[in-house]
Amino acid sequence: METPANEEEERSERGEVLEKGEREVMGDQSWAQHRGGSASPLSPADVTLDPNTANPFLLLDADGRDVRRGDVWASLPDGPERFGTEPCVLGDRGFSSGRHCWEVEVADGGDWWALGVAQHSVRRKGVLSFTPQEGIWAVGQWFGQYFAFTCPDWTALHLAQLPRAIRVCLDCGGGQVVFADAESKEQIFAFCLDSCPGEMFYPWLWVGRDSWLKLCP
Repeated sequence: METPANEEEERSERGEVLEKGEREVMGDQSWAQHRGGSASPLSPADVTLDPNTANPFLLLDADGRDVRRGDVWASLPDGPERFGTEPCVLGDRGFSSGRHCWEVEVADGGDWWALGVAQHSVRRKGVLSFTPQEGIWAVGQWFGQYFAFTCPDWTALHLAQLPRAIRVCLDCGGGQVVFADAESKEQIFAFCLDSCPGEMFYPWLWVGRDSWLKLCP
């Protein structure tokens, strides 16, 4: 069994690895501006998926990290936090300050899916547009083509290679979310977050038919 000291040391090492990757993604100058003199350290976010937010078509594994689209609408309580129309789910932890990073495996994602961050106040009912104006900052795949979900039109992304996993780096203080290939560290896209004082941001997934996504521990 690991001791608390060992756990703290491992957490620190993970933070250093992720921060090094973020610096490689953004470049030294951009990373320095992004971090700033008083920025908080990068924190690896150990998040799972919140079943209370999951659309009834979605199937979550017991570990709370794997999610796929099912064929049957489950009979679940239709609380205000649950996505009622779109096959979406949020992470179980939100962030309003600091810098946080997590990864999502997408190698078996299927024909259409998306991942990113969403405001706590994002609409849960009805059809969503998946844009910053809707409170969602995301990238995804639509039948073989990668896109950043910008407004008014999605931005096509021309990647040198398709990622097996995507890293999401959320900087609440700096007002930015950066997406990168988790293996090559190549930046995929970066969004500026709208000014939302006190708003909580959550990991967000959109899971299409025959799609499968996994939050990495």
